[in-house]
Amino acid sequence: VYFDIVANAFLYRMVRSLVGTLLLVGTGELSPAGFEEILRSADRSRAGQVAPAHGLCLMKVNY
Repeated sequence: VYFDIVANAFLYRMVRSLVGTLLLVGTGELSPAGFEEILRSADRSRAGQVAPAHGLCLMKVNY
């Protein structure tokens, strides 16, 4: 599974939190609308578990 995440800045564990929550969408435990609601709420406590660091790889940085 590949996730391409683009942003102008990143918060601590932001990508791992996004990936963990998107995995819930992929397994059907969370609806896409539920994911959007979590993003809009800006409340990280509503997100899924933070994905483990192993297996995640930074592929490219643009300036």
